[in-house]
Amino acid sequence: MEADFFRDFRMHHRTFKSLCEELAGAAGKMDAAGTIPLEKCVAVCLWLLAMAQPFRTVSDKFNLPVATCNRLFHDGCATSKAVHFCQELTNAAAMYANAARFQDVSGIPDIIGALYTTRIDISAPEMRPMDY
Repeated sequence: MEADFFRDFRMHHRTFKSLCEELAGAAGKMDAAGTIPLEKCVAVCLWLLAMAQPFRTVSDKFNLPVATCNRLFHDGCATSKAVHFCQELTNAAAMYANAARFQDVSGIPDIIGALYTTRIDISAPEMRPMDY
């Protein structure tokens, strides 16, 4: 069960529960009607982030309308950003602690965070490359 959860969501179940608890106060923004459980709202958002699947595929998996999955994704990202961004930047001690931890790991001073991205070039197909 835990291995399947980790494979699907790219995090441990305890981390997922912790994230749900952190977002619980702002949960009304994720599902204004209050008809979808918070865990399901967070799961839809995380699934879309982890798997990069189309909304239609995710809506079938979670048995929700496509428009609801789209809204949960956008609202979930905005809620998470608001909750976590405000937590970190309003606490100077946390910023200094993050900078010290990052310097210990990387040797680079005065950095409070980093974002990893990968860019992969994808060649246009041979058939109808202008449509690509």
